[in-house]
Amino acid sequence: MALTRLALNIFFALALTAAWALAQVRGQGARGRGSEFKGWTVRTLEVRGLEPTLAASLKSGLELSERRVVYRTRRVTFYPAVLDEDLQRVRLFMARRGFPYARVEPNLKPIEQGKSLRVVLNITPGHRVTLGAVSIRGVPREIDYVHTLVGGKAFSDDGLDNAVRDLVSALKSAGYAQAEVKTNVEWLDSTSVTVTLEAKPGRAYRFNEVRVTGTQSDLAHLVQKSAGIKRGQPYSPATMDRVRTNLRTLDLFRQVRVSTVDAGDDLLDVQADLLERRPRTVEVGLGYWSDDLLRGRFRWEHRNLLKGGRGVSFVSTASKFSQTAKTSMWWPVLLGARTRATLSLSGERQDEESYELLRVGGGLGLTYRLSLIASGRVGVEVNWVDLERKTDDPEAFVDEGGLLTIFSLRLSRNSANDRVYPSKGHVLWLNAEIAPPGGITENHFALFEGSATRYQRLGDGVVLGGRVNAGLAEPIGRSVDLLPNKRFFAGGSTSMRGFGRRRLGPVDDGGSPIGGELKLTATVELRVPLVWKFGGAAFVDVGQVWRHVEDLDADDVEVAVGPGVMIQTPVGPLRADWGYRLTDFQSNEKRFAFHIAIGNPF
Repeated sequence: MALTRLALNIFFALALTAAWALAQVRGQGARGRGSEFKGWTVRTLEVRGLEPTLAASLKSGLELSERRVVYRTRRVTFYPAVLDEDLQRVRLFMARRGFPYARVEPNLKPIEQGKSLRVVLNITPGHRVTLGAVSIRGVPREIDYVHTLVGGKAFSDDGLDNAVRDLVSALKSAGYAQAEVKTNVEWLDSTSVTVTLEAKPGRAYRFNEVRVTGTQSDLAHLVQKSAGIKRGQPYSPATMDRVRTNLRTLDLFRQVRVSTVDAGDDLLDVQADLLERRPRTVEVGLGYWSDDLLRGRFRWEHRNLLKGGRGVSFVSTASKFSQTAKTSMWWPVLLGARTRATLSLSGERQDEESYELLRVGGGLGLTYRLSLIASGRVGVEVNWVDLERKTDDPEAFVDEGGLLTIFSLRLSRNSANDRVYPSKGHVLWLNAEIAPPGGITENHFALFEGSATRYQRLGDGVVLGGRVNAGLAEPIGRSVDLLPNKRFFAGGSTSMRGFGRRRLGPVDDGGSPIGGELKLTATVELRVPLVWKFGGAAFVDVGQVWRHVEDLDADDVEVAVGPGVMIQTPVGPLRADWGYRLTDFQSNEKRFAFHIAIGNPF
């Protein structure tokens, strides 16, 4: 019986070798085919003989396939060598999907207009290989592994690779850090195979200790604490991934490499090879914006001034309408591997048309990094607010300033692929604040605000973006009105571009903005490259701010459209936007607004 099986295997091996050799001979005969069309333009590439989904997947990976973008189609120049390479890609593609006997015949059809041609690939799939019996050996009993290989179904290399990867992952997750899986594929006949997965798990490991190189001693202790590894803890790839994420969220290292080292007695040491970032950062900026006119910014930060990852920062900004200063001090890994406590002192002065406000205070916050792109923060701050009215409207600002104690919660998630020029991903954030009655507070309110932004790449350099922003704030307790720094304003280069800065929404008797309790804005923008470093944009902005929640009326929503032009710079795009209002509910405002800014509006 064994001799019969050996003879069958030799027979099928010789048959496959002959088929492969015949395909190579045919391929050699195809080499040089189409030399008379060298340098012509490939107008279209068609794949025939396959079901549409498989044909589309194959076509997308061929060099002769045209590249489509929103506003043009990028054609390909024909070369015989490129055709031959694509024929090899077709054969490999079909073989990996269970069609080792597939044949492909190219047909080149010149088009009368210009030096262009149509390339047609006629594919005959041949017999598809099916999967017979599947056996798995060497898997420890405690591992509950269910493979995805089903007898009688089509066999493919991709399916086999997925089964091997899943089994290796299951073994490593159970502590077998050096697990391997070997495969054996045997032909039953010319159209079916049997598969054997042979697991070699090796030893089950547990973690020992964390070794740290590439950083100073005070940070090495912080790294060991942040890693969160306990001696005797079972090894798993998920734990290793968690260690990498924990170390990256410290924001202290430019490079984080985490590996394991055999420590004997079925123990593994975690080896953290690190490269520190420069601890000091100094930023100075000065620019002109149509919203704030001349604006300046200064930022100084030392990430390890107090050792052990405890840092200090100072940030100050100044413009015609607002001046701020804030100093912060933080402690990493205070209550857990991804936590950071922050103590801050800040001051702010707002000088607007209808009021002047001075605020000083301090706060304590605790941030938890859920991942590299998501975080949550809870905090409490106590402020003293002084409000000076400039308006003669007695109903514009009713409540006085005074002590203000605020409890806050902020959640955020940012998966955008680039901070300056995003082309895919999303940005989500939600902010909640409450100054409850009682305690050391003289103004009581509840505030909720959220924003959702989405970026979608449509082609080479073409990006469609959209954003929705909504806010709701109301006085509570004995308070009857909101302080102006807790109201919502809209209009400007980063908001509703059909209006000037803060010009959308309620105004006093003199026409000065006073803000409102309810805000809703949304925008859709298409960004396209033009020439050199220039780009263009077309946008639609909608929105409104209502003085009180009960004033909400969808018929009041303003709509603006317009174009924008930008030029890429190292600090972001320098933009000019022109917004024209299609509606005119606020007839006291101009129908158009012009904006200049550095950076995209979202």
